[in-house]
Amino acid sequence: MAYTLTLVKGAIDLSLFDSVWTNPFTKEKYRYAFGAENFCDVDDKINEGDEFNFEVVATGNQGCPNCAAAYPYPQKRLNIKILEVFRKS
Repeated sequence: MAYTLTLVKGAIDLSLFDSVWTNPFTKEKYRYAFGAENFCDVDDKINEGDEFNFEVVATGNQGCPNCAAAYPYPQKRLNIKILEVFRKS
């Protein structure tokens, strides 16, 4: 599974994100979108619709397969560390 993540708010360099990204399958548009480069480090921590606090980290799980071949996600990718999750109601 590949996640499309979006920045909701925060003091961070916006050039790290795709300002607008459109999923080519669903045509849904996302603002300030990015993919998790270290998907394996965040996969079991979040669910669709969750909001969470994160920090950008230098490196992630180096053995993690890139899922972009199976499902598209934004070109901009970040290694992130999940700090706190706010579950979708």
